[in-house]
Amino acid sequence: MSRIKKNHVKIETLSIIISLVLSLFALVVSIYSAVQTYKHNRHSVRPLLMFDNNFSSDSTYGLIIKNVGLGPAIIKSFDVFLDNKKVEVKKGEYVWDKVCEKLKIDWVTTYAFDKDDTLENANMKHIFIINDKRITSGRRQTMQNYLDRRINVHIAYVSLYDEFYSTKSK
Repeated sequence: MSRIKKNHVKIETLSIIISLVLSLFALVVSIYSAVQTYKHNRHSVRPLLMFDNNFSSDSTYGLIIKNVGLGPAIIKSFDVFLDNKKVEVKKGEYVWDKVCEKLKIDWVTTYAFDKDDTLENANMKHIFIINDKRITSGRRQTMQNYLDRRINVHIAYVSLYDEFYSTKSK
């Protein structure tokens, strides 16, 4: 072979190798980008539930659950604990009725989630609201401490991607 043909073959081989390396590099960058997009999409719909105590007036106290995340929370379990013991209910019973009975209070508005209920992002639910004119501004902190010490709410939930999370009121 002549010298020109040998150089031509070397240049062609080098050109093929460079093209192959660039293609592999583009493939790696593309896969990395897809993985990052996948992670971002999962985080962009992640729910985040947080409890908050609320006094809307001198005589009203409540426990609120807020979804401050970006996606809906799909509730998988809603459990109420009174004095560190789970409040067990039979089918057809309402968990807050048992709590109110044990605490000897009857001036309460309550909400309990069922399995697969959804709390959309930027929404909140009052878990319970006590509205009693006997709760004066002087007794407000005492009432809050009493309820915070005795009642604990656990909520297990999942994201749209079935990622499991949980939160507790204390």
